[in-house]
Amino acid sequence: MKGLVFKRAAQGGRKAFWAWIAYQSIKGTLTLSLVWVPLLIAWWKA
Repeated sequence: MKGLVFKRAAQGGRKAFWAWIAYQSIKGTLTLSLVWVPLLIAWWKA
């Protein structure tokens, strides 16, 4: 019984890890495209 609890917790942790990776990837892409690219364009035109 005890091993089953740890196995389930490890599986949940693995899912949470990949969900976190997906979240960070989406956040990074949005930050790059909506913040840094316009700033660089404005800097190059200045």
